[in-house]
Amino acid sequence: EKTTSGIISYKNMSGKNAGSVLNTIATPKGGKYELILADGTHVWLNAASSLSYPVAFNSTKRTVSLQGEAYFEVAHNPKQPFVVDINGMQVKVLGTHFNIMGYAGEAAVKTTLIEGAVNVSKNGKAVLLKPGQEAVLLVFASPGPPPAHLVAVPLLSAPHPHDPGPPVLA
Repeated sequence: EKTTSGIISYKNMSGKNAGSVLNTIATPKGGKYELILADGTHVWLNAASSLSYPVAFNSTKRTVSLQGEAYFEVAHNPKQPFVVDINGMQVKVLGTHFNIMGYAGEAAVKTTLIEGAVNVSKNGKAVLLKPGQEAVLLVFASPGPPPAHLVAVPLLSAPHPHDPGPPVLA
């Protein structure tokens, strides 16, 4: 349903097939949408982005797929982890507030943690973020499958000249 303030909200649906029904919402260039998923998770979808999600979360985990950028305030449920798939990377949420940006054609996918904890993984490599950190998945354009490097960096700090930088998971 759409609220009077323009928020798209889903009430928790039940039934055997409710979790298999997927919705996709896409924002135009210059547009933004706010929606509340069936579990109470709030999502602010940025311009030129899309989110695919089930109308109900009936499995052992809550999984959504993102293209572009969105800010999430995930409803806490330790029995049903929340996972965001974006450009082949998975962000497993441990009850938190975070932003993900991964537009098509960009050189990097960035996950910025505001509150709580998230586990960012790609091809078996993982980084656990703490508040104030950002995971950066660098994707290099080349023929064939793109190599990927995943790093965790602190926000709002300049690197020290003798610091080799954050660890790279290749």
